[in-house]
Amino acid sequence: PDDKYVATDAPDNSVTLWNLSLKQQVLKLPGPGRAVVWLTFSSDQQALAAAFIDGTFRVWDLNSGKQKFEGRSKLEQPSIAFSPDQKYLAVAMDQNVTELFDAQTGKSLRSFSFPKGPLGLIFFSPDGSKLFVTTTVGHLYGRNVRDGQLLSFTESHSSEVVSYAF
Repeated sequence: PDDKYVATDAPDNSVTLWNLSLKQQVLKLPGPGRAVVWLTFSSDQQALAAAFIDGTFRVWDLNSGKQKFEGRSKLEQPSIAFSPDQKYLAVAMDQNVTELFDAQTGKSLRSFSFPKGPLGLIFFSPDGSKLFVTTTVGHLYGRNVRDGQLLSFTESHSSEVVSYAF
């Protein structure tokens, strides 16, 4: 990212986009009337995704300020993540299911189920070839994006995983 923008949730449950060099608000993106629980930029900062406490998720084109697509998860607070190449948006859709969407069109491309849930964090490997999830009970799982092969770890944490790093 070029660190051009920062996004914040606003008291009215919308998303505010700030231009760091201008030090001012440049866009106010409407939400569904529920609190924002997750914000993530595409790696080129051309798109922004937000997840809301009612399970709604939205993606906006930041050049036009227009909403690209909207979807709904069965979870009240879905995790979301863009792939590093901006091709995919991953969304936690159910207790142990993550869905990959085309980040440009919102078309559902593939679902991945994981042995145990409920899902916590979602993140891609730096090269985008693997999608990882954590669970609220301490498990870490991965899937190869291309073929869906499960990458299962033999040990787990004793409680929820709340951060990660590559």
